[in-house]
Amino acid sequence: MPRERKGDIPRIAKYFSLLTFLKEHTDEKNPITKANLQSELDDNIWKDNRSFQNAISDLMIVLNDACSDNISDQRIVTDRLQRELEVNFDEEFDSFDFKTIYYNHIFSYDEINHITRSILSSDFIEPDTADALMKKIRSALSSALIPVSQSDNEIYRPKKEQKILAQSLNVLTKAMEENKKIQISFYGYGYPPSLKISYMHMLSPYHIISDHGKYYLIAIRDGDSDDKSPSMFISRIDLMRKIEILDDETRIPMKDVNTFPQEIDDKFIHQHYGMSYDKPEKFVLKVQSKWLTFLYDAFGEDMVIQKTEHKKDTYQIELTCSPFGMMHFAMQYSDKVEIVSPDKYREEMRNRLEKLLALYRQ
Repeated sequence: MPRERKGDIPRIAKYFSLLTFLKEHTDEKNPITKANLQSELDDNIWKDNRSFQNAISDLMIVLNDACSDNISDQRIVTDRLQRELEVNFDEEFDSFDFKTIYYNHIFSYDEINHITRSILSSDFIEPDTADALMKKIRSALSSALIPVSQSDNEIYRPKKEQKILAQSLNVLTKAMEENKKIQISFYGYGYPPSLKISYMHMLSPYHIISDHGKYYLIAIRDGDSDDKSPSMFISRIDLMRKIEILDDETRIPMKDVNTFPQEIDDKFIHQHYGMSYDKPEKFVLKVQSKWLTFLYDAFGEDMVIQKTEHKKDTYQIELTCSPFGMMHFAMQYSDKVEIVSPDKYREEMRNRLEKLLALYRQ
C-alpha cells in the first residue's frame, strides 16, 4: 500500500491549520509577515505561493464582514485591508495582497483583563470553577495575550470562605429565580472563637446587596407563632449556613409588606446605614465642615445641608435613617456628630454616652 503524501491533505485540514496558527500566535499588537508565516507552516502542505494566497483569501471571505467598515468586525486582518478601511480609496484595492497579517480576536487586551479580573474577584464563582474558567480562556487566546490575563495573584481571598459564600449566593439566586422560600440557619461567633447557630428563619428572598465588603440578603420574614405579620429582614450572607430551598413554598409577594422595597437603590442603602432594617425616621444633626466627608460616605447626597447661624463653620444636616443605624453612626463619630432631634434619640444618645463614661471612670 503506497505511503500517503502530505500534499494529499484535504483542503479543510490545511485551512484549519492555517487559521489555528494565526489565532494562537498573532493578534493586533503582534502581526506576522507573509514570509514568516509561510516559513512557520509546513512547506510540504503549501506547495506553492498561489495555493497559500488562495487560502488567505478564502479565510478572509468567510470570516470577515464585507459589509462593515469597522475593523472590529474583521477576523483576518492584513496591512492592506487595514489601510483600505482607514482611508477612502477611489481605485480598486486588493485586500488579499499583503505584507503582514494577524487574527483579530473578539476581545481586546483591556477586555480580556476585565473578564479575567471579574472571574477572579467574583464572589458568585467558587475557586475551582474560577480556575477552570481561566484555563479555558487562556486556551482560546493567542500566546501573546496570555501574560496579560494572568492576574491570579493580584487578588487574594481565603478559598474556604470564598467557596462557602459562592455556594450561598448561588443557592439564594436560584431560589429567587424559582420564586421559592428558603430556610436558613444564621450563625454568629462565640467563645472559643467559632461559628455557632444563633437562630433559624423561613424567608422569601428578593434582593442581594453588597455593602462595605459584605453581602446582605433583603428578604421577607414569615410571621411567627404569635401571628406576627411578615416583615422585612436583612441578614449577612457570609454568616448563613444550611440554606434550603423550600420547593413547596412560594415567596410572599413584595406588595404584601408595605415597607418592603420593590427595588434597591442608593437611597435605600443610605436610609438603612449598616444594613439595619428598622423603619427609617427623620433626623437632624450638627457637624463641623471638616467632618462632612463622614456624612457623605454614609448617606451620600440624600441629605439637606444648611449652615448654622450661631456657630461658625458648623452645619445642620437633615436626613432619613433607621434609628438603629443612626445610633451606631452617632456613637462611631460621637465627638464629631451631634443628634439635635428627635428628642428621644438625643436622650438615648446622652444615656449611652453616660454609660460609656462610667466604664472609663472605673
